[in-house]
Amino acid sequence: FTYARLGGTEGSVNALKKGSMSALKSLNQELHDHLGLESDLWVRPYQEGDDEEIVRLLQMAFEVWPKFDLRCSPLEHWRWKYRMNPSGKNVISVGVHQDRIVGVDHDLSL
Repeated sequence: FTYARLGGTEGSVNALKKGSMSALKSLNQELHDHLGLESDLWVRPYQEGDDEEIVRLLQMAFEVWPKFDLRCSPLEHWRWKYRMNPSGKNVISVGVHQDRIVGVDHDLSL
């Protein structure tokens, strides 16, 4: 799930990763125009509290997530990997449809 894969412009994606809210609005408009959507599908930055729904989505999308035998829960693993990333450069975007997270993009730029 990234807008670039749906045909959006690389510039819009880069602006979104830099946290520009005007870029986010532009990205959503391009997404709706490109796909001809009349629905309630939006891309927005991660918000506190999204993590449980993101993990449920990952577990539905992949046969096994995470694919490691861990001594912690999948939720704890996700938080460690994406929220406590030592690089501090992680950008998480979610796709939302009818108030449910239906897509996620993790950018672990190192």
